[in-house]
Amino acid sequence: MTCFADQQSQLVLTGDSCEYLRLSNRRRSDHYVIRCCVQLGGVGMRAELHDLTVFPNDHPALFFEQLAAEFTGWTGERSWQSPDRDLAVRAEYGSGGHVTLTWQARPWRHSDTGHWAAEVRTSLEAGAQTSTLAADLHRFFDPDGEPTPGDPFSCPGPGATGPW
Repeated sequence: MTCFADQQSQLVLTGDSCEYLRLSNRRRSDHYVIRCCVQLGGVGMRAELHDLTVFPNDHPALFFEQLAAEFTGWTGERSWQSPDRDLAVRAEYGSGGHVTLTWQARPWRHSDTGHWAAEVRTSLEAGAQTSTLAADLHRFFDPDGEPTPGDPFSCPGPGATGPW
């Protein structure tokens, strides 16, 4: 796991084979809703969600805190999904104290071209790396300061560059 965090503007989680998950453009128009852009991809594939919605008391940082607390392992699969089910992550504890994360983007909204879903897998150590990811996600998602109701909506387009 490599995690690039640029304060609150972007968070990128990369895997061993060029797969990645990128969260960017966090914004909130009030104290109750947080929105951001999600991009996941790998060699020859990229998928984007342009309006992931989460709430201050239900975002992935809280899920990863729970996983970090169980660093000695668990049986089966643990999962989290956004309120609209646009983004989901499944975690499986494996050998050597590693956790395999399967990130799935699947917009609930209908589009002209039909339904689609995309997945990437990343892995991290069950203890310290899981705690670090939880802290990075908290910095990204936790509301701070006053909301900006007029915050313009924009996500990086196809030409966006990154560490992948």
